[in-house]
Amino acid sequence: MEGSLGGSPPVEIDDIAVNARGFRRRRGLSQEQVAAAAGFDVSLISSLERGRTVLPSSSLERVAEALGVTASALRRPARPGPSDVDAAS
Repeated sequence: MEGSLGGSPPVEIDDIAVNARGFRRRRGLSQEQVAAAAGFDVSLISSLERGRTVLPSSSLERVAEALGVTASALRRPARPGPSDVDAAS
């Protein structure tokens, strides 16, 4: 099951965050464009890309469709590139 009540988020959440951001950037899309295509507020896409939000499968499917990928592609173990790694908060 995705999500946690404390500590570090499960690796899958981090994978989804890195993958979503990477797919979006490679396609030249803004968070606003992905949010509009998926029918969500941009703050949800931002939160997803930072690993702060766990989406139900149906919502993740909508984000994946907006990115032109499958939900399983978003869940794959990520291999972040240098531009996909956030600075420490």
